[in-house]
Amino acid sequence: VVEEGDAVDVIDGNGTTIYLKQLEEETKMYDAGKKNIKPHKYAVDIHTDGACSGNPGPRGYAGIIVFGDKEKTVRGYELMSTNNAMELKAVIESIKVLTMPCEITVHTDSQYLCTCSKHEKAWFEKADRPNRELWFQLITEGLTGKHHIKFVKVQGHSGEVYNERCDKIAKEQVKKASHILAQQFKED
Repeated sequence: VVEEGDAVDVIDGNGTTIYLKQLEEETKMYDAGKKNIKPHKYAVDIHTDGACSGNPGPRGYAGIIVFGDKEKTVRGYELMSTNNAMELKAVIESIKVLTMPCEITVHTDSQYLCTCSKHEKAWFEKADRPNRELWFQLITEGLTGKHHIKFVKVQGHSGEVYNERCDKIAKEQVKKASHILAQQFKED
């Protein structure tokens, strides 16, 4: 059910829609045309990917933030996590870099991100939801009135330049995590 204040975003050319519960604090948010819209000054594209070695196991993530002709890369790893958690972490850590309210388009090959982002906040409040804490972090970082976010599904490993770059960086992060785990194993 779409309520007043929910954003309706088209995420692909097939007319698939997602609903992101919007909280209004400091800035009026896009609300499917029901109120006056105060557009965000900056349009930013964020390309993300997560990588893994085993599930769970060493993981890496990468985000490339594109604003006009400028780019910033965000990357990281965790020693023991899941691939879906890294997909979320890539988006969260990329959004944290932004200091001004933005219209953000997240380009991801993660069906998990695109599918789960359709759910209302109450869906994530159930204790048994995977990655519950990360979803709340995404809601807090991105959807508290500071940014408007839409997700666009891209085909992974199909030659899309930013997706391929993110995949390569995320895999490099997995190698770092794997190396640290191997060192820890040797020490034990």
